[in-house]
Amino acid sequence: MTLKRLAACIAAASVLALGVAAQDDWDDWDDISGSDSSEDGFDSFGDDGFGDEGFGDDSFGSFDDDFGGGSSSGGLGGLPITFSGRLTFDGRYYFAKDDSKYFKENLLGDLTGMDSADMDSLQNRKLTTMIRWGDSYPYVEDPDETTDAYFDSLGYEKVNYADNTLKAFPAARLGIGYSGSKADANLVLNLTEDTLRHNQIDIIDELILRGYFIDNRLTVEAGKMKVVWGKGDKLHVLDNFNADDYTDFIIPDYIDRRISTPMLRAVYSFNTEMPFTVEALWTPFLPVDRFATEGVWMPASYAKLTKITRSVLSYNYNNRRTSLIDLSEFDEKDLYADTNNLKYSQGGLKFSGTAGAFDWGVSYYMGRYKQPSANLDKTLLPIATALKYKEAAEKYVDAAKTAGEAAVKAGATGNLTAAAEYQAASNNYKKLAMEAAANAQNAVAYIGLPSLDYDRKQTAGFEFATIIGRFNLRGEAGFNVTEDWDGDNPWVHNNSVQWLFGFDFDLPISNLNVNIQETGTYILNSGEIKDGQFKEFDVDYDPKDRYTNDKLVINISDSWWNDRFKPEMTLMWGIERGDFVFQPKLTYAPNPNLSFTLSGMLLYAQDEYSEFYSWKNNNFVNLGVKFEF
Repeated sequence: MTLKRLAACIAAASVLALGVAAQDDWDDWDDISGSDSSEDGFDSFGDDGFGDEGFGDDSFGSFDDDFGGGSSSGGLGGLPITFSGRLTFDGRYYFAKDDSKYFKENLLGDLTGMDSADMDSLQNRKLTTMIRWGDSYPYVEDPDETTDAYFDSLGYEKVNYADNTLKAFPAARLGIGYSGSKADANLVLNLTEDTLRHNQIDIIDELILRGYFIDNRLTVEAGKMKVVWGKGDKLHVLDNFNADDYTDFIIPDYIDRRISTPMLRAVYSFNTEMPFTVEALWTPFLPVDRFATEGVWMPASYAKLTKITRSVLSYNYNNRRTSLIDLSEFDEKDLYADTNNLKYSQGGLKFSGTAGAFDWGVSYYMGRYKQPSANLDKTLLPIATALKYKEAAEKYVDAAKTAGEAAVKAGATGNLTAAAEYQAASNNYKKLAMEAAANAQNAVAYIGLPSLDYDRKQTAGFEFATIIGRFNLRGEAGFNVTEDWDGDNPWVHNNSVQWLFGFDFDLPISNLNVNIQETGTYILNSGEIKDGQFKEFDVDYDPKDRYTNDKLVINISDSWWNDRFKPEMTLMWGIERGDFVFQPKLTYAPNPNLSFTLSGMLLYAQDEYSEFYSWKNNNFVNLGVKFEF
């Protein structure tokens, strides 16, 4: 996967490089070095410098503005090359103190802290044989309904708890940029514990070659990139191309959470009376959201899926449908679809422009959701089928008992003919009961594992930004279309509508700025979810039938003493689900290149159905230092 993605980046950049080289201005090198480029065999992208924005501006979705505090140029024989970097170190202390532990996944589905007797007991209780015999009549045993109680009795809960230790997060970013009259190139390296140990492909955070054509009206980019669509301020509903890294929740800045991916991008500017641009974007692969698979930020949905998977594996093994070798070689990653192929490519088209003080954009995206949907057909249908046969078996058993009792009464009165008929009926019902019981057993002879895939998605979007008086207004709206137009497929997302509206303004007190944004989602055809056969497992299911999800985000910031002190606080309120996230932050910057930050997070969840319930105890305080060069 790593080599494939890297090869795509290099190939795309190489193709663009050939096109740029073919039409580049060779005389630029002479202006820099005083030599003839044709004699020395060197090529150049020009001598215009890297540009005012360092590594790019918002229109190209580059990383946030605070990336580099300074830069150096001319380091290689006077070439227009810039260097920027950022070194950070954060120490975080979680306040939660609780000895409860969440079960930890591994290849065999063992539970942390459980001895072999506990594990055997758990396996024997999970999805046991559904048909048993007693008193010469078959009866059916439901799948184990005491699993949750069993977990509780062992002291395992469904909530993640921080381990009350100090966490350290060192990181380094290095940017190298080259700029000329015909092309730009930039490379950003991101060195963290995660990229070095788990996701080495993301050591290269960005690798972009950008060429300018047709009098600079056409800009073409290729490489490993981050592109932002939408006018929101660190909140978006139209920004679909890059995925998010949630392994550290929503603590990193928006652009730092985004996962770069190989892309081809072209932007053409029309210099008309009302200027507008046309943008086309394509990615060969699908980046997917990342979540913690252990530790304090592991989501409950991952734990639930792991629990189901372990149950199925244990059941199939106990029924000799899975060998110990197959069980030991099982990797949960095999459940997920491989998105590193053209089947999972993405594409989009966007028209944007300006009319007076009104910026607008209309976009179309065709790709997929970045979080997987679990298809449990092969897992739940066998059980549902067995339960239907169970009901039939129970009816036949009752009928056999009734007919048998009638036979006894008829025989007692001397009506032997009627007694024989009743007895024959009773025997027939017994036979039917045994057949239904056998069918129930056959239905669950083997239970399939869940399969995870990423739903196809098309999004038609509109965005705007404008200024009215003291208020900077912004908004986004999107209509998401999936393959489940009717909403009756529990394994595919329903169509939905999303929106964002916000504004910010400055107060005439100090340098106070207030930024307020509201974003939400409305799931269409929710009635089909409520009435579905497997509604509890529907990808859009909500236990309280809440099919809108609104969040209000308020940010208040200030700066004192020539921007040396910057207090800030952010409050997020999940309106329907009763979640609150409060993030205070104080930054002290003795000089432009060095800053110290004291921050923290407080979380509140109204009940177990709140969106952030799994993390409700993960309150922390964070001390950070950042050096930029």
